[in-house]
Amino acid sequence: LAAYSPVSFNPRPNDPFDISKEFLVGKLRTVLCGHEALSKSTIELLVTTFASTNVAVKVDVLQSLSHCCQHMGVSALGGELQALSEMILRDIKSNDDRVLVREALATVRVFSGSVSMCTEANGGTDWRLFAQPLVSHCRMVFENAARPDGDSLELLPSASTDVDSVQGNIACDIILSLAGASWFAFSQVMTEVFELIVGCTKGRTTTAPLRLFVRLLEEAVAFDVQLYDVNEHPLGRFKESMLGLFLSVLSPSTEESSEAVPNLERQRLALSGVAVWLHRRVRHLLSDDEVEQSIGQIAKFLTSAATVPSLRDHVLSLSRQVIQQGNSADIDALKRLCVQPLLELIERNEPVNSADTGTADWVLLGLTTVGSFPQFFSTVAVGILLAIIDQPAIHGGRVQFRADQHSVKLMKALATML
Repeated sequence: LAAYSPVSFNPRPNDPFDISKEFLVGKLRTVLCGHEALSKSTIELLVTTFASTNVAVKVDVLQSLSHCCQHMGVSALGGELQALSEMILRDIKSNDDRVLVREALATVRVFSGSVSMCTEANGGTDWRLFAQPLVSHCRMVFENAARPDGDSLELLPSASTDVDSVQGNIACDIILSLAGASWFAFSQVMTEVFELIVGCTKGRTTTAPLRLFVRLLEEAVAFDVQLYDVNEHPLGRFKESMLGLFLSVLSPSTEESSEAVPNLERQRLALSGVAVWLHRRVRHLLSDDEVEQSIGQIAKFLTSAATVPSLRDHVLSLSRQVIQQGNSADIDALKRLCVQPLLELIERNEPVNSADTGTADWVLLGLTTVGSFPQFFSTVAVGILLAIIDQPAIHGGRVQFRADQHSVKLMKALATML
């Protein structure tokens, strides 16, 4: 059978039997994975073939490994799990071909699903043997990213790229592939990884670990994993430390705030981290005070005239996310905390009469983002509407208004929210 692997076949034109390469590959895999007695020889063949420098051959081997894992079972691969994990990891780290890396991550997910379910049902060391090389590599990447020079640390000898954009994201991809296959895998991986990354990020001023942290958190929360108990989410144990970290970035102590101008990228990431905890999959883990505090941070940046333009769009996007989650209490809290301060900004004419027309548009956009608010509509809004009118008298059947475009926009925005 080794002579046929990997399959190299070009179908003849107008073949009456319609034999394709995919058909032959499928049949060969069925034979190679047909019985546990063939497992040792099959794995040896695939490992040997994987040493090829041809990307297409490597992809074929990875797909064959996934097929073997699913059809022969973990017991047939038990003695090779660690070696296979290390082999796949080496290519993920050293190869920049996207197709190959994507297939390698898919193979990790297939193995993770089979191994985790087997370990959960029967116990044993299979999960540790397969997962440990992958998790250990990711731990090393996260620890290096937290070093003072982590934002520019080079780990790839073949490329002059930083840990954050290359190795850091690869580590995140590995973790997400390893964790996404089952509840057991999710719980095991996320508990270990977040315990490390929370520790690496706390007290650090570099951006790299925080960016990796927020990316992992966003994708982990979005995982469609069937939880045994929604109140026993593996991220629950890190709730307080995570929120504390994000709030320390957004509301630094006197000592921290006096050091330098706030790092806008860290603020953007911290706001994203806070918003993640309002996601319907984990919001129930927060206390009422924590929910109020989280929404309050978003509202603070949404309603501040000092918010720099680079943060405005992001804060508006997070506000929309809160509204899209559909929790009426959160939506009302966002309106309660945002509408009055935005109206007061307009009443003071800070954005509308200033030269910063972008700020004027932003305030209007902020009001329209939080939506209709009749329960919060006050005499302030009425006063603003009246102030826009240039002359209260009607001339020729029309009421005259201030002609500048921002006044017109404001008039329309307020009118639609009544």
